[in-house]
Amino acid sequence: LILTYLGPGEPPRLPRFPFLAGARDDQVWASKLHHDCNWLQAHEGNADPQHISFLHRSFSSADSLLPNRNTFYGADVAPKMDVEETAYGLRIVTDPMPSVETVALGVWVGAGTRHETADVNGISHLLEHMAFKGTSRRTAQQIAEEMDNVGGQLNAYTSRDHTAYFAKVLKEDTDLATDILADILIDSTMDAEELAREQHVVVQEIYQAVDTPDDIIFDHMQATAFPDQPLGWPVLGQEQIVRDITSAHLKAHM
Repeated sequence: LILTYLGPGEPPRLPRFPFLAGARDDQVWASKLHHDCNWLQAHEGNADPQHISFLHRSFSSADSLLPNRNTFYGADVAPKMDVEETAYGLRIVTDPMPSVETVALGVWVGAGTRHETADVNGISHLLEHMAFKGTSRRTAQQIAEEMDNVGGQLNAYTSRDHTAYFAKVLKEDTDLATDILADILIDSTMDAEELAREQHVVVQEIYQAVDTPDDIIFDHMQATAFPDQPLGWPVLGQEQIVRDITSAHLKAHM
């Protein structure tokens, strides 16, 4: 897991959650994931200068990931990211940005399509949908309304090697965003009626992907490059398998 924070000044003190045990209060946050610094190093000499300039401004990395970061930023202005790992294995990356009044934070889970078995292909993506469909403290409507009421954004995505859940809010609503993210990741109810609705939604997404050549072509490419293994399976899953997934499957996958 990677908890991320991108916001002004020093991260505020937060309510403690079980998965944060062992982390210092000033380390409970993290910024966006680092850009592929190897690409930056390899292409700086021949890529579009404006593109390189944008990458320098937009992406940063922990010292361990980019030992010669000062080559890009200058020793006096290189952004300082702090990386720490808790006793629970949660990696926490902090990147204060004093000039902004908003906060971006999220949890990146190191599990995606490549970690599935054939009988539940698509379960990571379906779980991503179900995370927003209610907890023991909030209904699906309340999750949406609480973020809408403060003008925040709450979203997620699934890839072949990880799943991300993230929020963007004004800095004064940081506690709310953190609480909602922790709630949906730790205490989702996986209600059967909500599951039936989301299975229908995902099946429609599968149909839409099949009808979109510039989308489905990448699934065909993965299947050809990685035949008969999870890395070659579609992130959305297959229709009948998605329909057969139960709440018990989802809870076991978590």
